[in-house]
Amino acid sequence: MNPNEKLITDPTEAINAGRRWAYVIPDNAYRDEKGIVPSLVVEGVPGHFPMLGNGAHSSPWYWGTTEAEARKVADATNARRGISPEDAKAIEASAIGASMRNWNPPRRSGK
Repeated sequence: MNPNEKLITDPTEAINAGRRWAYVIPDNAYRDEKGIVPSLVVEGVPGHFPMLGNGAHSSPWYWGTTEAEARKVADATNARRGISPEDAKAIEASAIGASMRNWNPPRRSGK
């Protein structure tokens, strides 16, 4: 992503603009007794979007009870879309970078 490019925070807008996207199992992935839920990451869009379902009759996407199982499903799902594990890591890194780009840490008072 070009650092001078407009920061898009809406994943749908970014996907429609042609940004790459992938499924990942982040370190802080949503998990419960049913398993682990993947997240969608979009190139250059801050954050990740857990696939928890959307709407009254939807449910989370559980992709395994261990991180290894969930990552295997994420890798296979991405591969069917032409996204390699390396591509997915690069997309995830760009989302982390976008999150950090406008981050303004609080200043410590004192000398």
